[in-house]
Amino acid sequence: MHSKSEQAPVKPIYVRVRDVQEVFGLSKRTVYRLSDEGRIKIRKFGSMSLLKVEEMEALIEGQEPQQ
Repeated sequence: MHSKSEQAPVKPIYVRVRDVQEVFGLSKRTVYRLSDEGRIKIRKFGSMSLLKVEEMEALIEGQEPQQ
């Protein structure tokens, strides 16, 4: 049985747009442009703007994300 300190970190499903530069190295401006072009979808949850991590990884790896 694994202790908590031995478990792999949990990968987030969503990341806030405000944190996108720290997580993916892209500016917020680039993210909003990609959204305007229909290449990614920004989801709203209350006052939060969220990006799906899986979609961002696919985009960065040169694949168009499935929306």
